[in-house]
Amino acid sequence: MLAATFIMALLISTLAFAAHFGMVQAESIIPKPSVPEFTLELVGPPFFVNTTYSLDPNTGQIVAKIGYTHEYSYVMLVIKNQPFNPSYGSLYYNVQIRNQNTPYKNWTVVRYDGPNPIQTTDSEYTNISLRIDGQWGLPSIVGTQTDIQVQAMLGNFYYGHSNPPITSGFVFSGVTSDWSGTQTVSIPANIPLSSTPTQSTSPATTPTPTPPNMGPTSPPTREPLLTSEQLEIMVGVIIIVVILGAGLGLLIYLIKRK
Repeated sequence: MLAATFIMALLISTLAFAAHFGMVQAESIIPKPSVPEFTLELVGPPFFVNTTYSLDPNTGQIVAKIGYTHEYSYVMLVIKNQPFNPSYGSLYYNVQIRNQNTPYKNWTVVRYDGPNPIQTTDSEYTNISLRIDGQWGLPSIVGTQTDIQVQAMLGNFYYGHSNPPITSGFVFSGVTSDWSGTQTVSIPANIPLSSTPTQSTSPATTPTPTPPNMGPTSPPTREPLLTSEQLEIMVGVIIIVVILGAGLGLLIYLIKRK
């Protein structure tokens, strides 16, 4: 029984070694891809986070968590495509970043949910986007100066176990290039929103118009019915009429006496 167990363990070990040796031998004949050439761009669309309010149970005060906006959403890596022999697999790209604003400045490799981005076949360039507010295990790089490097990967991805550590996921089998030179991008900080809550509006009311201030009132000035010249003419006419009337009366009196 012990001998059978030993033989079985030896057989399993031999098969595992053979499989590993065959994989290493297969990888050794894959040509090493070239170091990628790339540029960086900040692209939109802008993103917006609302200000939120909550009640602090300790103080009873309303606490505002200030929202913000940002004119960009992504860092775009524009990688120049390179020729490769598809009989060895596909060409993928690996990305790592380093935040210059942290004291340690360690490189962090982007961990995708699936296989790494594959080289685009219908264009001269391959574009890879990284969210500036964090994605795929990367922290937010808003308001930082961030270094970025790219690595080419020729081979294939398969779903299995990586060792070490032994975890399930997509594992790459193939040959990688050296890491590229470092490109640095400066990412602006978020723009905070106002902390003042929006005031609710009430139905509009029509204000009562206020008459203009005309000063103290005074009785209106009445214009004279006749001007001084008209009055003089009228008096003259009356005098003439009186004289003529008196003369005419005197003439009639004298005629009657004769």
